[in-house]
Amino acid sequence: MSATRTIIDLAVSGHQPDAIEKAIDSAIRLRLTSMARLTRRMTDLAPGRPGIRVLRELLFDSGGESFLERRFLALVRRERLMRPLTQVNYTANGRAMRVDFEFSDGNVVVEVSGRLGHTTDRERQKDAQRRNSLQQLGKTVLEFTTADVMANPDYVIASLARSGVVATRPSPRRSDRDREAV
Repeated sequence: MSATRTIIDLAVSGHQPDAIEKAIDSAIRLRLTSMARLTRRMTDLAPGRPGIRVLRELLFDSGGESFLERRFLALVRRERLMRPLTQVNYTANGRAMRVDFEFSDGNVVVEVSGRLGHTTDRERQKDAQRRNSLQQLGKTVLEFTTADVMANPDYVIASLARSGVVATRPSPRRSDRDREAV
């Protein structure tokens, strides 16, 4: 059975959303499926079936390759920012690089860094070299940690705004002035 079909079957059979999220993220990371394929097959195989609504909601924040990337996409969606491209490839200084997110104008690149893969001196050196290469291409490179995304989302959103990332439509939240008047 394909990874795409397995994910759909997990949703239809009522598995917990976090298990379905992990399956989606793993299948995308391993290149066993894609967002387009999942959406197409979901429409073909399971229209109106139980669990499909949950799967559709989970797909809103899919496209990353990890829990942290999914949470970043959820934050972007909640704040009504333009959805970034995910897992974008570049070549610079003779090396291939893949970044977590690139916003639509192509100038702002975002990396989210958890504890895995960013702890040794060699891993940090590779991260710094990649960041330098991207900056030499004229990119604004923002890096957010797990703590930033999970515990300090206002910092993340403010940093994105200062770098020119714009909202798709005004947020329904009241302005600070409206909150003060209450």
